[in-house]
Amino acid sequence: MKKIALDDILGFAAYEKVRQQFRDDIIDKKKRRRVAVGDKISIVFENRDTVIFQIQEMLRAERIADLDKIREEIEVYNELIPSPGELSATLFIEIEDQAHLREDLLKFLGIDESVYFRVGAHSIQGRFEEGRSKEDKISAVQYG
Repeated sequence: MKKIALDDILGFAAYEKVRQQFRDDIIDKKKRRRVAVGDKISIVFENRDTVIFQIQEMLRAERIADLDKIREEIEVYNELIPSPGELSATLFIEIEDQAHLREDLLKFLGIDESVYFRVGAHSIQGRFEEGRSKEDKISAVQYG
């Protein structure tokens, strides 16, 4: 899959004109790319469109206009674009009870070392972005 380049990203004004339609399209695509794994975990398989959307939304939310910072965001998010023969997914730990969020999240420590995908007779261990899980802390969003 082709990596994202600066030319693929719209400026603020141009993005605002197409944002609602683009957002609706991505929501629809993500519904078809989302897989529930039990009642607390879901995985969304990423593609070029979903990653461009994430970049556009990050730039919009953070009001990033500096070209060097935009390039940095593109570089970070390009890690979600799968190489040939790979899949890329975002794993979400879904906890609704915010009162016990930290304690419930801690139950998932080590998940980044124990996710396997079975494809036919093959079992493949997931590889996660480093730094999203530590011995006493875990992020509710894991990239792999």
